[in-house]
Parts: sequence; C-alpha cells; structure tokens
Amino acid sequence: MDQLQRLFEYVNQKLTKLGTTQLGNEYYYHSLPLAAIDAVYSAQALYPSVQNVVMRYCAKYQLPEFRKPKDILPPPEVQEPISSLLEKMKLKGTTYFIEQVFLNSAVTSGRRKAEVLFDLLGVLDRLHIQNFQHMQEWLNNPLQQSRLINAVTAIHGVGEATYRYFLMLSGDDQMVKPDRMILRFIKNATGKSVSESEAVGLIQAVSRRLLPQYPLLSPRLMDYVIWSWQREQDDQEKPLLNEVKSRDSVAMAAPRPATTSPRAASFNVTKSSEMTLPQKTQNAMFRRYQPGQLLSSAQIKDDVLEDFPGTPRGTVLPSDYCCNRWNKDPSSGIYHVFYYDQAADKFRLLPKLDVAAPRKRGDCP
Repeated sequence: MDQLQRLFEYVNQKLTKLGTTQLGNEYYYHSLPLAAIDAVYSAQALYPSVQNVVMRYCAKYQLPEFRKPKDILPPPEVQEPISSLLEKMKLKGTTYFIEQVFLNSAVTSGRRKAEVLFDLLGVLDRLHIQNFQHMQEWLNNPLQQSRLINAVTAIHGVGEATYRYFLMLSGDDQMVKPDRMILRFIKNATGKSVSESEAVGLIQAVSRRLLPQYPLLSPRLMDYVIWSWQREQDDQEKPLLNEVKSRDSVAMAAPRPATTSPRAASFNVTKSSEMTLPQKTQNAMFRRYQPGQLLSSAQIKDDVLEDFPGTPRGTVLPSDYCCNRWNKDPSSGIYHVFYYDQAADKFRLLPKLDVAAPRKRGDCP
C-alpha cells in the first residue's frame, strides 16, 4: 500500500469532522497587514502570543481585526493598506513597535520578528500589493505567484512555513503549511517521515480524493482539520497542556474569547497558581526557545507575563535563576534556568531541568 492510500485511509478513520469544521477567524482578517503580522509572528511561537500581537496593534491604532461578513472581502478603501503599517514602522522604528505596540521581542532565524515584518511589508509595497484584492490577483496568476514567493522567501527570516502560511491567510485555498503537526500526522498515518514538499503534495492529493464526499474541502481546510486533530492528540498525551480558553488581557483592548485557530498551539498550565516563578520562567522559555538561546531580561519578563498573566513583572528575576550568578537572597543561584553570559550581558537558556528541586550554586549543567 502506498503512502497516499495509507494517509487517505487514516484520514477517513481519524477525522470525523471533515464536513463540519470551518476555518478560524484569522483567515478572515480585515486587512492584509494583519495577515503579514500573524504569519511572521507565528514562526516557532505559540498562537496566543501571535493573537496578542495582532490584537495589540489593532487596539493601538483603533483598527478592525476581522471582517464581517467573513466570506466577503471589505472594499479596498476600508482596508488598511500595506503602505500604512510600513510608514508607521519607518516613522517610529522597529524598536518602538517591539516595546510600545507589539510588546513582543521574539526572534526568528537570528532576527527580531519586527524587522522581518518590516522587510516583508517593503517587498509587498514594492510589488504594489496593498490589500486582499491585490493578493487575489497575484494568487490567481501562477507566474505572478511564483514571482511573489521568490521575492518573499529572499527575506532572511521568512522560511517555507512562513510564506505558505501568509498565502493561506491571504486567501490561497490550495496552500498547505507543513509544520510539525502536519508532518507528525502523516508519519503516524504512513509509518514514514516525509519532507515538507512531500507533505504538501500528500495533503493536496487526499483533499482531491475527498472532494466527491466533501465538496467544500480545500487543501487549506484539510490542513486546518489535521492540525487541530493532531494538536488535540498531543494535548491528551501531555496532561499539563490544555487549550487556552481566552486571550490574556495584556493588550489595550478588553480581553475577549479566543477564536478557534488552525495554529492555536496554546496552553494553560494545570494549577499554574501552584507553580514557582522559576518553574513559570522555564516553562515559558521552553515553549519558545531551544537550549543555548541568548535572551535579554526584558524578553524573558515579556514571555513569562504573556504566558502567566497577572504575574507581577518585578517578581520575575532571571538573574536569580542563573547557575553562575547570585546575590544574598537564599534562593538566588540555585534554580538553574540560565547561564549568565557576561560578555553579551544576556542569559543563555540551559537544558531543561527539574527546577522544583533547588541545586547547588555553581553546578551548571
């Protein structure tokens, strides 16, 4: 039995909501800059943090987040054009947006995501792509789409998953984002690992096979259903992870219920009120970064507060959670989350340890 047939049978066996699932609200943004923000900030991130960035931007500039009705594009004149956000970032600078608007200092491929976003906006602006209607013209022309992909992927920090997701958010029904959930689903179905390009082809082929039974099932929607199902399975295997029930209230706007999302890899830690601050800090770090990552104190605090709203910022003390740095506080230096890099004046994330149990100062892993 070939891989496609195995995947087809696995889909029919496991996915019972193919005919009822609908895309999440992020596929119905009101303007194209929001899709660009979402796509860039989604790289190696939990989706609540992405939702928060988009929501903060909309709150800051009093912009509608989602279109109503969903299935009709707003007229171009009521959408914020790409050039508008680009000019704001030129005027204020990316650091201002990181610290005052997005409240997110995350990096991807060694670059701050705000810088990657700025470059993406610049590429779109030079191609005269300002709104969803412009994007539809490019997506409907294979040569133009290829030109767009080449231009976007030339940006350092925009990989295959990011550009594919941006096109999906922009309206490309044939696109698939082959992230780890999709790849894991295919491996479980076929018993073999596949490349990202192979995964895209397999998902597209299965969706075509299912069209007689599900006429509205596009590859994009197929991607959504698979991702959501696989996420649920992973959450069941990890009892400490549960789906987030609401967005946090860090943004200027009032908190509101979270939308169902194809990329909502979000969580609440069970009994988080019982966790110590070092545990919360390590938990937040390992949801975003790999061991060895250099992080600033502000970045660490931002991430912890985003994952654990209500935590007083002044109580998050990364300098106390270093194996090689401590002060007179009895707890300082015994929670080995970081190694302080004096030359960089930053904190290097250590391999994950059980920080529930204090350790001897100076015993750096």
